[in-house]
Amino acid sequence: MAQQRAQAAASARQAKAIKQADTDAKRLAAADAARDRGEVNLAVMLYLRLTVTGRKNEYGDTARQRLTDLASSGRRRLKALDAKLSRAAALEPVDKNATESENPLDPRTQGILQAFVELDSLARQYRRVPKAGRVIRATVRKRHAEPRFAAVVNEPQAESLWKLAREYDRKGQVCCAVQVYEQAVKMSPAPSAIQAGQRLAVLKKDPRNIKAAKLCAELQRCHDTFRRAERLVKLRPDKAKALFGQVLARAPSDSEIYQAARMQIAELTSG
Repeated sequence: MAQQRAQAAASARQAKAIKQADTDAKRLAAADAARDRGEVNLAVMLYLRLTVTGRKNEYGDTARQRLTDLASSGRRRLKALDAKLSRAAALEPVDKNATESENPLDPRTQGILQAFVELDSLARQYRRVPKAGRVIRATVRKRHAEPRFAAVVNEPQAESLWKLAREYDRKGQVCCAVQVYEQAVKMSPAPSAIQAGQRLAVLKKDPRNIKAAKLCAELQRCHDTFRRAERLVKLRPDKAKALFGQVLARAPSDSEIYQAARMQIAELTSG
């Protein structure tokens, strides 16, 4: 939510800056100001407006040079962050159990995670820079995909899912445990994802667990459909009725969601 608000605010600033920059001189000044504030994408949009085909003047020439400079700057920063990532990866990993009481993350893990925070930020910041933006994004995607880095970057989320699944497992809520284990496995090759895969394989040896997990997933989809239908009852009753009908078609007849959907359809029909 916070990220969406920040993006909306940035979009509003961009729209305002573009509207106010109604001359070449104003566009160049606004672009330089945006660049200096670190709003590279806005700066690029304004520079590009000065370099459209056929426009040959001092503002266009300056804008082209600014774009070239931004591309060079982006490549330099990418090289520096790539080196930072390599240095962090070269550190000796520390046993997690030995550091957990004082510091949950060892220096190697901290270094890799911080490098990726900066790499991801660079990719967003320079995404509109001609040529360099594509190179930066491609390099960052490639680094994310490397197993030695993916194992570290994916671990926080994988560990969180692993712990949640284990809690369901201990409570005997196997259907929920299976679903969360499956989500954790997608974070492979993170260590917790591997553990989740091992436990999931054990659980799936029992056909009853597979059946329970499928039923749980289906009921979750029914609940999602039901909530969508509720939001449409007043705006589009026919569409809401059709969605409630989907719940009846998929949910077990002895389930609470089935009974709730049937009551909603009855009310819509009588109304």
